[in-house]
Amino acid sequence: MSVEEKVSKKIISCCPAIVLFFIGMVLLFVRNPDPILNPIVYAEDGVWAGLGLSNGWGYALVHAREDYFVFLNILLLFISTKLSSWIAGNPIVLLPESIALVSFGFFSAVATGAFLITRGFMPAAFRGGLYLLLLLLPLGMSQNEIVGRILQVGFYIPLISVMLLFWRDQAATYLRVLIDAVLFLCAATNPVIFAVVFLYLIWDFFKDFDLQASLKRNLALVIPFAILLAFLLPRVGGKGGIPGGFVSEGFVEAFIGRAIIYPFAFPWYETLSDKIVFGLFGLWVFLVGFSFWIAKSQAARKIMLFLAVTLALYDVATIAMRPGLTGLLSSYQITFPDRYFMGINVLVVFLTMVSLSQISISRNLGPRLLGVVALSAMVWIYGWNSSYFLETNGTKMAIKGQFDFRDQVCLSKSSMDKSSLFIQIYPDMPGWQMTVPNDVIDKSRCGYSGLKQAPVADGTYRMKPSQQLGADSPIKLFMGSYHQDAGVAIQRLWVMFGTHVRENPGVAELHLRRDDGSVFVQRFSLPDLVDNRYRYFDLDSHHYVLGEIVSITGGGVSTWESHDEHGDIKTCIVYEYSDGKRQFTPGCPLL
Repeated sequence: MSVEEKVSKKIISCCPAIVLFFIGMVLLFVRNPDPILNPIVYAEDGVWAGLGLSNGWGYALVHAREDYFVFLNILLLFISTKLSSWIAGNPIVLLPESIALVSFGFFSAVATGAFLITRGFMPAAFRGGLYLLLLLLPLGMSQNEIVGRILQVGFYIPLISVMLLFWRDQAATYLRVLIDAVLFLCAATNPVIFAVVFLYLIWDFFKDFDLQASLKRNLALVIPFAILLAFLLPRVGGKGGIPGGFVSEGFVEAFIGRAIIYPFAFPWYETLSDKIVFGLFGLWVFLVGFSFWIAKSQAARKIMLFLAVTLALYDVATIAMRPGLTGLLSSYQITFPDRYFMGINVLVVFLTMVSLSQISISRNLGPRLLGVVALSAMVWIYGWNSSYFLETNGTKMAIKGQFDFRDQVCLSKSSMDKSSLFIQIYPDMPGWQMTVPNDVIDKSRCGYSGLKQAPVADGTYRMKPSQQLGADSPIKLFMGSYHQDAGVAIQRLWVMFGTHVRENPGVAELHLRRDDGSVFVQRFSLPDLVDNRYRYFDLDSHHYVLGEIVSITGGGVSTWESHDEHGDIKTCIVYEYSDGKRQFTPGCPLL
């Protein structure tokens, strides 16, 4: 065979993978178009991208987090800035859209890789089902902080590592070098991979019980991992951003219900209980064990073993490193924070589909029927309940407020030394800022006539909640005086409330005293308030001098306040005036 024929054959063999990759990206966009339709930069995506642009990407690799490395996140953000530069000539002009495309590409690549790596021991129908399930994994109410974002990709690393280790065991030497490099990247993103690779090395040793031969086979893996571990150990600590301690009453729900059962029972999750979860878990364990026992393919048995061990390890590590998760879940009524469980969920889905595929190709009619029925049930569950994960008509977790990223860039503030600019990103709270060099921002096309900008909430201001509303404790509104000084009337008032992460029953009233002594009153429902968000009140255009929130039948909420270094207090209020101008409270988030 000539060289040209070999190249042509390789190109043709890659075509299905390329097609699947782009189909996956399109499907992910259909699943969650919000990152493209409402272009914003969210949380660590902005902080870390700014760190790389300001201090260099090598610096960002080492200093993005204090407790562990996030190499893959930084690499994908670097690619996103380059994609924006390639399309628009600037690293941040199209950064939200670039991040979304890179995110879609990442999740699609994982699903495509699963489809390809199972070739040879899974029927095509089950491989296709696995591909779709990985793309359509239910993520509760918070998929908008996952699909189309980069900050959560580290939770998929254990699954990626399983596929790489499975491939490594049968790959040629030159491919092993590439696989080991990617495994190093995985370990430098999610520390759980150290334990996964350690167990793999033990398994590799047991193949021939020859320590010298095993070390020789894995030297390119052992040495880089040992060096990385030496740098990582002094940094490891903390609880992964989850407050609170271990709550025994929530253990079964967190460890089994949300982690393992949820991908198959998500439409009925709120009806589950610990007893039902134990029963379903027993059936699932029996299914996987029976499949492993009857499987004829050694490749299938090997990847099932890898998946099961990694799943158990990752599940234990998730609860051990973030014990507060057991207190956040609430008797099967909520699934948030979904991001901490999605990495376990994809391992469960992969293991389940491999198990069902082995049952379906059994020589006995009974197991074959069981496999077909189970696959059909999965198709029905996901097809009939597609509204749980297809948010085409609107996201369940709206992140964008009044401003998109382009607006926030125009509202950016200079640092004290004028060497960089601070961009307030989402979540629209103090501390979530993207710091970028001056030369990447061009404000020549920014036009915000009539907009009074709020200063960046830095060390000059501190946000604090007010006292909680009660029957005998109204909340005083500390209002600005611009409308009195300028002689204009307020026609709309936005007040930022805190619900303390709960639903507060009852009714309250907004009381505003006019300069003529009369009082404007507007009643509102406390359960309608959203935590850390503004709620607007339409007023009869007038001059107001005093304000307060008064309880009628309930309480428990607070307003957010901005305290400056001199002790002056202002309630976080956005004022809309009759002359078309708008004023923000210094030190408070924008709308």
